[in-house]
Parts: sequence; structure tokens; C-alpha cells
Amino acid sequence: MICGFALGGAETDTDRVGAAFEEVLTEHLGRLYQVPRADPRSAERAEAAFAYLRATVDRVVAAHRSRGHTDRSDLIGALVEAGQSPARIRDTVMVTLLAAHHTTGVSVSWTLHLLGRHPDVADRVAAELDQVLGERATPDYGDLRRLTYLDMVLKESMRLFPPGPYGARETTADLMLGPYEIPAGTTVCYPFCAGAPEP
Repeated sequence: MICGFALGGAETDTDRVGAAFEEVLTEHLGRLYQVPRADPRSAERAEAAFAYLRATVDRVVAAHRSRGHTDRSDLIGALVEAGQSPARIRDTVMVTLLAAHHTTGVSVSWTLHLLGRHPDVADRVAAELDQVLGERATPDYGDLRRLTYLDMVLKESMRLFPPGPYGARETTADLMLGPYEIPAGTTVCYPFCAGAPEP
């Protein structure tokens, strides 16, 4: 999936890319949740895996750019077509792979949970998928606009169970919030789940 979505199925060692991704992710999540390291060399291996992923993305970006035309169905192709710089493309791909995986997984998990509790909605999603996709197993980018009910289901799932615990914004000007004065340049964090209703 990683190679297909982000790298456009480019000729890469998919097993090695997957293993490198898992190595970096395990180290990152271990630090995030303060899990003691079982292997003292895990940080060193994660650094090497991260360098390999960066080099792989750089190679795929260069190959896309050298062809002169791009397939916009993958992330790198879409970013090349949009005229983004190689460094910006690499950083976007790395953030998407390493940061967005968790929120995506959480969103999909809660959506499946809710569909399991609401079979009438699950039936309607399945009917829409059958109508739009026919015999195809997966949608292409153009199909996504036609999957309007699925889009509503995903958005409702994320409203009920936000995939991240909070959002953050930086104030651009001094702000009064009730009795509190918040200076410009302050990072304000706000919890998504505060007061969220039960589904």
C-alpha cells in the first residue's frame, strides 16, 4: 500500500520499504509513549531506515520528473504535476507516511466499528460501492467524488470519534478570550473530544 499510494508502484524493494517504515514507526511510537527500548541499537537502526526511506522517495521523485509527464494517481505524481520542489515533495511524502498513518488507522477503525453497530448504514455504503465500482475491487481517484454517502459516513465517524486528541493554532494577533488575554504568537491547543456526544 505504501509503495502503491505514495510511490506510485515505482520499481522499489517493497519488502525493504515496508520494513524500513515499520522500523522508523516503532522507534517513533516508542519514544512518543515512553516505551523502554528492548534493543539498545533500535535508534541507530531507525535512523538508517529513515535515511533509506528519504533516499527512496528522492529517487522516485527524480524518476517522475525525468519522464516529463506524470501519473497523478499517486502522491508523488500529483505533487510533481502541481509543480512542487523535490524537497517539498519528499517532506510531504515522509510526513504523510509517518504521521498520517496513525490518524488514518484510527479513523478507519472507528468507522468500521460504527458500521458494525449500524447495519442499515453498512448496507447503504456497500450498495454505493457496488454501483460506483462495479466489479473493481478498489476505487481510483475519480471514483472518490462519486462516493458521496461513504464520504458522509467517514466524516460523521470522525466527528464522533476524532482521530487526534486535539488541534493547535497559533494566534496571529492579540486576542481576548473571556477574561483571558492571549498574545499574538501563542499556540492554543483545544481538545476535540471535550463534550463529544455518545454515538
